[in-house]
Amino acid sequence: MKTLAVLFLLVLIFTFGCKEETELPVSKYVKLEFKLAQNYAGDSLEMRVIKKDTIYLYPKVELSNEDIALVSKSEIDNGIVLTFTESGNDKIAKLTMLGFGKLLAVIVDDKVIIAPKIMGKISGKVQILGAFTKEEIGEMFDSLTKKNK
Repeated sequence: MKTLAVLFLLVLIFTFGCKEETELPVSKYVKLEFKLAQNYAGDSLEMRVIKKDTIYLYPKVELSNEDIALVSKSEIDNGIVLTFTESGNDKIAKLTMLGFGKLLAVIVDDKVIIAPKIMGKISGKVQILGAFTKEEIGEMFDSLTKKNK
């Protein structure tokens, strides 16, 4: 889990003043989910591997496509910015307050792309950062917005 901690330290952050490219809605053709996760096995938890780290997903989908208003790329930080809808904002704020210390897995088309530790309340926007190449960020953006362009 050290790899995740190092690579994804401060992954989900407030993004104010971040220079963003095209903002598009999340595609109805992509499955985007946020689920709580932990580092150890438990009843009815699903095991997943991210790079070399193993995590265990809770079954409940906490947020999904309908909770995200817009997707954009951040030129400065080489990341993806997700802007929440009003109801999505309420859900992520409550989830991050109550889930402090747990992992928050971001899943695109059934693939866990990142699972940072919740370190505080999040609202408004989140930025997905990590050891992603510009090509990987481009592919992620295209996947999240496919058929919207």
